[in-house]
Formats: sequence, C-alpha cells, structure tokens
Amino acid sequence: MKKKDILIRKQSILMNKYMHLWMKIILISALMILLA
Repeated sequence: MKKKDILIRKQSILMNKYMHLWMKIILISALMILLA
C-alpha cells in the first residue's frame, strides 16, 4: 500500500459519510417544508 492510496481511501470513506449526512439533512428539511 502506498501512502497516496491510503489517503485516497480515507478521503472516499469521509466523502461517503458526508454524503449520507447531507442526504439525511436534505430529506429532513424537505419533510419539514412539506409538513409545515
């Protein structure tokens, strides 16, 4: 394993976590707008 590969893997894992967070936030805010 090269250092670069490890960094890229860590970044992609972080990106996936953030994407899930953003999806949840968008869904919740959309629900709030619909229910408001």
